[in-house]
Amino acid sequence: ELLPSILMKVNEQSNDEYHLIPIKLLNVSSQVVGGMKYKMDVQVARSECKKNLEMKVDLKNCKKLKGQSDQVCCM
Repeated sequence: ELLPSILMKVNEQSNDEYHLIPIKLLNVSSQVVGGMKYKMDVQVARSECKKNLEMKVDLKNCKKLKGQSDQVCCM
């Protein structure tokens, strides 16, 4: 449940023209440090959904952009 909100934040801070979408959750770890701290390794890909400041995008509706390699993001 954390992944979509974290990925939206990553997309907001990225200068890429396209939204990243999650492909596969590779690893999750948690630590209690005055609250819960999570670390995630996520396989992501560029999507066909272009960033548009006027519209909010639902990443569930975005398809992977063809011809692009996946990346691993550590969050």
